[in-house]
Amino acid sequence: MTPRLRAQGPITIDVMHQACGSWVLHAARPAPAETRQYRRGGPIVPRDAWNTPRCLLVSPQSSHRQTMSLLRIISVALLLWGGDTLRAPAAARRMRAPVRMSLVGSTYRVNLDFGRETGTWMPPRWAVNAGRTEFTLDLTFEDAGLASCSTPRPLRGLALATGAKFPIEQASWRVDTDKGGSTLRCLLTHGGLSVSDCVLESGDLYLSIPFFPPSTVSKKEGLLSIIAYRFGIRKERRLVGVFFAEGPLEDTK
Repeated sequence: MTPRLRAQGPITIDVMHQACGSWVLHAARPAPAETRQYRRGGPIVPRDAWNTPRCLLVSPQSSHRQTMSLLRIISVALLLWGGDTLRAPAAARRMRAPVRMSLVGSTYRVNLDFGRETGTWMPPRWAVNAGRTEFTLDLTFEDAGLASCSTPRPLRGLALATGAKFPIEQASWRVDTDKGGSTLRCLLTHGGLSVSDCVLESGDLYLSIPFFPPSTVSKKEGLLSIIAYRFGIRKERRLVGVFFAEGPLEDTK
């Protein structure tokens, strides 16, 4: 038995008869006027000579009214559903509002480890005999990108044996964010370093390390670098070591 489409009028259409591997539509004979017949509350669908049921004629106005009623019911349901449930995620989002990214007031212990690094552009003989030169200091982040730090203390090696100094004159910080993530950058203005052949002239030391908002510094190593000029013309950044940040430290006052 082949299904038929309901038509808006006395013509019925067979649905998707397959002929030669393709689907075609064709019109059937007009349905008789006595199509609407009822027995025990249900319609009796007349059949033609091929015992094929005909479609019931449906009034276009009745179908239109039914469609409009259904649309009204759906609209009311959506409004009620939206009023009760759509507001909940918004409220939840307000409760989970992001905390302002800030390190202000926190103190980290920074361990500086000077020495040759792979790919550095420092002179070939720089820091060959001195090995690793390590200092530790406490860095406190303040407002407006300022920072204060304690006097660096030598940890081990020649720096500890010789009582080397690494004076810090000024410190500042900022957080840079791009598609790759966030980076904490600190700038230490120092008075110079001299431990055997590990020598840095007074100037700026740049620290960079991954940062996770709102206020978490990576436990992995960061990079120490300086800005130098080759042949007095080309400006380049040179690696002079690594560092680690531990914290934030508890307030012991």
